[in-house]
Amino acid sequence: MKKILIPLLIIALSAISSFAGDLTVNAYDSQGNVLTDAKYEVFKGPNYIGKYDAGSTISLLTGEAYKIFVSYKGTSTKRETFTSLEEGNVFNFNTTNVKFHFSGGYLEYRASGSWSSFGKTDGEWNAKELFPYDYYGNTMKIHTGNTWNDVRGIDFTIDYEGLTSIEKTISIIRVLGHDDNAIAGASARGGYATPTSWHVSGSTNAQGLLIDLRNGKQTNLSYEARFNNTTAVVGPKDPTLDSYYLFQTNLLTLKLETCAGAPLSGGAARYGNGSTYSTWFFPGNNTDVNGEATAEMFPGTYSFEMAYQSTSEVKTSVVIPNSNTTLTWKTTNVTLNWVNTISYGGSGDSRYFNKPAMELLPGVYRFNFRNPGSNYMDLTIEGCEMNKTFIAVKLIDSDGNGLAGGEAKYYDGSWKSLGTTGANGYAYIYEDGPKGNLKFRMSWLGATQEFWQDISVDPVALFSTKKVNFKLLSSENTELTGETKFYSNTWQEFGTGQTTSSMELLPVNHKFRIVY
Repeated sequence: MKKILIPLLIIALSAISSFAGDLTVNAYDSQGNVLTDAKYEVFKGPNYIGKYDAGSTISLLTGEAYKIFVSYKGTSTKRETFTSLEEGNVFNFNTTNVKFHFSGGYLEYRASGSWSSFGKTDGEWNAKELFPYDYYGNTMKIHTGNTWNDVRGIDFTIDYEGLTSIEKTISIIRVLGHDDNAIAGASARGGYATPTSWHVSGSTNAQGLLIDLRNGKQTNLSYEARFNNTTAVVGPKDPTLDSYYLFQTNLLTLKLETCAGAPLSGGAARYGNGSTYSTWFFPGNNTDVNGEATAEMFPGTYSFEMAYQSTSEVKTSVVIPNSNTTLTWKTTNVTLNWVNTISYGGSGDSRYFNKPAMELLPGVYRFNFRNPGSNYMDLTIEGCEMNKTFIAVKLIDSDGNGLAGGEAKYYDGSWKSLGTTGANGYAYIYEDGPKGNLKFRMSWLGATQEFWQDISVDPVALFSTKKVNFKLLSSENTELTGETKFYSNTWQEFGTGQTTSSMELLPVNHKFRIVY
């Protein structure tokens, strides 16, 4: 009999001591009032123990690990892991009073696998007592929208764990393109009343939306949106009455074409605010096969530069209105007649001119008509077509050095001036149309030399002086000193005016005089 009773007694005593730990879980609202509808759930490892009314007490095995959480209206607390104690365990949880100011048609929080509305009273969204997580332990997510099935719906997560209450004003920035399609990647910032200090960082999502949450009830907010380096401001206004700040860009088209309207690809544009055009490269890079580069931009005043074939033209302080805009650049068809190589751009040597003709943007550019030597000249490009011949004359001395001061002309139906030769000996001019065989004249120290030359074959009319030595010799071939002159319209001193001397003169007949 004793052998049977002893083990039974031991088993009974063991069973009694293993259930000595009590668990009590209480749930209160933000003001400390009991939440009668709250439930708590208990797990031991992966095993589910059960769901109980908040405020009730259950017994657990002491020394064992458990996990609990409280749920209320589809929201829950964080998952609490603890070891059951013989003296018992007590947990107290409080909800947060959650309040939003928002003008949209729906405002919901994520509950147990679905969305639950905050509900409205007299047009104002109600405050809700909520735990900080949804039923599955995810940080609380809020679902907003202007109307049902509206693309302006946007969700956001909000962490208010440990707070007694939160109050937020919701503002939603929306950026649309000229075609009412959403623009993703537009950045935005906001401020109170007329912005002086800005908040909000981020960019619009695929629906063109960006949400901003401000503490408390805000009734006077402004926002600025930025896209493609252009900006627009909406506000100030009361977001509790209208939470949507709508921005819309215009389609700006930069068009490059010939004067006849044929599109040109490869044009590269820059732009900037106000009168500055060189701040940014235009989005989309070069003009396409249609001669166009397009971008969404907010209205404002901007300047633009179109570059093509090492030429460029600027449109300054263009006002982009609240409608779509096309800016058009037209090139000039430039034909240059010069038998040798031509370069242009920058100092005159940036690139080669593709003879006989190129499409170039209007402006003043430096050209180099090469060979012989470098012949630099500024050319004004304008109009639909230009056909120019570069007519050049050069005056050199007997050593090949350029001579300044020669008066150059050419005959083409009448005598026309090329001006005075410069330090390099050149005088040149542009004339319309192609030129061939012309008569050239050089006047130097009163004497004149003329000859014909076909500049379509040999482009530079070259005049060269001869070195003339003047000596006065005695009958015994010794040098004597006397006054020397030569005649060129008037009598002029030859050289130093005294023998012996020399001068550079054109190779034509001259009259000389000596006084001794």
